[in-house]
Amino acid sequence: IRGVDAQRPGMTISGKKVALENVSISFETPGDFPAVQIWRDANVEMTNCAITTQSKFGVLVSESASLNTQGTEFRAVNAGCCLKYEGTAQGTLNRCSFLAGRWGVEAINGAQVQGSNCTFRQIGLINGGGLTLGIVGGRASLTLDACQFDGNTATITADEGAVIHLTGSTFRNNGVTGEGQNTNLGMICAQHGAKISLKDDVFEENRQGLVALTGSSLTLERIQMRRTGLVTDNQNLRSFCNAVGANDQGTTVNVAGCTISDSLNDSFNVSGGASLKMVQTTITNSNVSGLTLGFANTAASQAVLNNVHITGAHNDAIFVNSGSQLEMQSCEVTGSDFAGIESQDTGTQVKVVDSTITGCKVMGLNANIGATISAFGCTMEATTRGAQAGLPGEPQKRGTVFLSNCTVRGNSVFGVGACRGATLAMKGGYLGGNQENTWHESGGNLQLER
Repeated sequence: IRGVDAQRPGMTISGKKVALENVSISFETPGDFPAVQIWRDANVEMTNCAITTQSKFGVLVSESASLNTQGTEFRAVNAGCCLKYEGTAQGTLNRCSFLAGRWGVEAINGAQVQGSNCTFRQIGLINGGGLTLGIVGGRASLTLDACQFDGNTATITADEGAVIHLTGSTFRNNGVTGEGQNTNLGMICAQHGAKISLKDDVFEENRQGLVALTGSSLTLERIQMRRTGLVTDNQNLRSFCNAVGANDQGTTVNVAGCTISDSLNDSFNVSGGASLKMVQTTITNSNVSGLTLGFANTAASQAVLNNVHITGAHNDAIFVNSGSQLEMQSCEVTGSDFAGIESQDTGTQVKVVDSTITGCKVMGLNANIGATISAFGCTMEATTRGAQAGLPGEPQKRGTVFLSNCTVRGNSVFGVGACRGATLAMKGGYLGGNQENTWHESGGNLQLER
């Protein structure tokens, strides 16, 4: 079926029992009308079809209509939308392919869509314009299982209270390059109170990461991420190139049973009042930090980590700043190129319980510029400096470190130390086997209580 009239849809369907099988529809004119319009209370089954449009829409499903499709290919070759559901429309997608277009699938207002085993490829403009998936509105939802996302430049977005569930899917080589005109909101973004949950998904070699903004919720369960990010000077893009990022008051990220490796920037970056809860997760070989919590001149953020392992960060493994609060229990931090945990700025507080910090090249723990670290039952060993309050030669950058029943041993420069104006207090525990067990600058306050 060929459509060439720009003043009307290529096909309009309002019948309650309509089936299309092995049908190819080509709408060969630009404009705002769809190749196929399904509306009113229509009920359409589409099997092994091909929809190609040069207009704004391939298929538009509106009002209370439904479209259930399988084995169908969608192309919107002139930067249009492959498939859009709106109103209270509903639909299912099975083994469908979305292979070109500015938008892949949209569901807005109260539309409800479910799907499985679909492919999304080359969705979005070269500069990031468009949406691979765009789900908008408090009653709109999309659930996809076992899908493939490959080579898309546009973001997957849930907005204005919408919900997206993605399970068992793979994401490879998505995102935009770093040229100055390119931008998006991350590979996947929840914003304005929306909710996105990801479970058993695999992410490899994607240029942007997973993002939560403006009071939204992002839940990650048993996902794997490898080599996420992009090193770029593009200021509009850089903040979306961490593996996982969150910003703004009321925004929450929940992480369980995940593996994040080889991130090109931070693995987790949480700021602006957002909060993070992470359990049973492994973070390895971050090019910057495993976790950065807080950002200058924004609201303080919060994080709680339990049974988290951070290995081989090329900066601080964990950097907490700007009045943010971190609580850690039963965690392991190893092999960072700088500090294991650095706490910085007045009001910043870190509490570490029953955790181990080893093999860090500069310091295990460091609090400076008015920050505090409190450690209970922890071990700091085989680092350069086990725990240090303040920074040498800079009394204005003093900090406070409290150690209770901790073990500090085998550190190559010293075990515990206090710089001028700073305080380190150690009560109980074990301090021994270091090159020097204690060190302090003149004016440093080092307190040891057995």
